Amino acid sequence: MRQSPSTSSSILANVPVGTLVDVIEETNNDWYKIVYNNKTGYMMTDFLENAGSSEGQYYIRVNCQNESEAK
Repeated sequence: MRQSPSTSSSILANVPVGTLVDVIEETNNDWYKIVYNNKTGYMMTDFLENAGSSEGQYYIRVNCQNESEAK
């Protein structure tokens, strides 16, 4: 999870695969604004999978081995 919707932005948290997060804003086609562990930040849409609810909940679906993979 990053501070702003950019790969050069600071990392706020590493969110484990399978974690359920709330998407509070679809900022563009590449980034969503999410809430995790009482923090608000941004995650690329490639790393999220809709949980099937209408409440904007998504699962983290990609496990990155290092920061260079977390684009």
